[in-house]
Amino acid sequence: MLFVDATPVTHTVTVSATVANPFPPSISDEEGHNANTAAGDAAMTTLVGPGDVVTWQKGGNISSLDNIFEPVGTDLFIVDPSAENNGTWVGIIGSLPSGAEEAYSITYKIGGTTYTQDPRLRMQPKTK
Repeated sequence: MLFVDATPVTHTVTVSATVANPFPPSISDEEGHNANTAAGDAAMTTLVGPGDVVTWQKGGNISSLDNIFEPVGTDLFIVDPSAENNGTWVGIIGSLPSGAEEAYSITYKIGGTTYTQDPRLRMQPKTK
């Protein structure tokens, strides 16, 4: 069995922007991490564990989340993020070493223009 003694946690990352201020977006998670500057968004880190589920949702004037992806050569997800019927994206974290931190990209659209921002995920050890 892949995730013995692990209880997956669901993390929700919200990406929000307005027509007046489309970039950088405001990015926040349920852990209280948030940022709304390009440098802050790039440093915004959600803490995850093996098997955890990450859900991304749009806010503000974002018309769609178009892609959630990891850089070539990175393998953050055991199940790559994919779009759900309700417009959210869902992915499942793989098994990286404790403390491993990786950037990933969120592509979103406002008023027909596409933007991309790159927050981070950091692997935490699972407790039994």
